[in-house]
Amino acid sequence: MEDHCHQRILPTVDSFLPAAAMCRRLAGNQWPWLLALGMAFCLGCGSGGPERFDVSGTVTFNGQPIPAGQVFFTPDASKGNSGPQGNCKIVDGSFSTASEKDQGAIGGPHIVQVLGFDGVPVKSPDYTVEEGTALFPSVEAPVDLPKGNAELTLEVRVINRQPQMTAKVNSQ
Repeated sequence: MEDHCHQRILPTVDSFLPAAAMCRRLAGNQWPWLLALGMAFCLGCGSGGPERFDVSGTVTFNGQPIPAGQVFFTPDASKGNSGPQGNCKIVDGSFSTASEKDQGAIGGPHIVQVLGFDGVPVKSPDYTVEEGTALFPSVEAPVDLPKGNAELTLEVRVINRQPQMTAKVNSQ
């Protein structure tokens, strides 16, 4: 004779936590496939975000090519531009975002920042600075980049003992 007095009245944990029940059912070899599928979903099919364009050009300090450094392209939020920052290295007075993976700039108003170095590595017992010694403090200039590839001429000059930069844009 069955005892009907001890029937379960409360719902099981599985009814509140379907994921827990599913995980118990996938105790076999199915879970690695689901993990791989989940990772593929998270990684997506592309880089996403706004389209980036290649920016290349030359950069000088007091008329001489800057041996080493970095150029940063930051969308100017004060002028309504937003998006990812672009950047690239300066090598012997030239730069190109085409040599950096996904580091091009979006179009529109930007603040261009230049860090310039002498290119002579500085070595100490604890570290090495491959770019060398800074030629000047970081300088910035506003620039309106086209929604397409662009070429820039950046000139840094010391005026009244302060570095200042001018930027000239030529669409490609």
